[in-house]
Amino acid sequence: MSDAGVLQGAIILIISYVLGHLTQAVASPIDEWFIRREPFYAENAGLPYPFEHKLNQVDTDGGSVTHKVKTGLDEFFDPGLSGYELFFATQSYLWNNDIGRMRRFQTLYTLFRSLYFLLVVGGVLHWVGLIASVCGVYQSTWSPIELGILGGILLILAGIMYRRRVRFHKEMAKMMIFDFYANVLSQDG
Repeated sequence: MSDAGVLQGAIILIISYVLGHLTQAVASPIDEWFIRREPFYAENAGLPYPFEHKLNQVDTDGGSVTHKVKTGLDEFFDPGLSGYELFFATQSYLWNNDIGRMRRFQTLYTLFRSLYFLLVVGGVLHWVGLIASVCGVYQSTWSPIELGILGGILLILAGIMYRRRVRFHKEMAKMMIFDFYANVLSQDG
């Protein structure tokens, strides 16, 4: 491979890295706004994270894994932490100590967030192109029908990725509870 090819490859990697970070920087606050409007969060007293909801659903007899984890988290971390802080403390502990499936879930969760955001942007841009083409402002190489169908397909795919992201958020909460129990609390005795 020539030096020019290596340089071009490096430039493409750098641009991709920067664009990925820009996508996350824009998608994250938009995602937070959307997620707070999810029916799950409205039905569960507005708790922003399924982890908090799971911990608040514990039984009172103390026999469930979730109850043991809730009690164990209060002993392991500062008992004064809010549910939000407890979520991030647990997530950080599992991540930093490479325990369980935390890294996999967080990576897929972030991937689905990026995908749904970029698919929405692509779908909207295609529909804007459709409207501009129909109004005579923009001359597209695709027909208006093709622009409309492609824009619709991208938006449908965005909806699918969004649902996957919400599902992974809920699954991540369950995984965090069971991984903390199996790898931390069970080891302590």
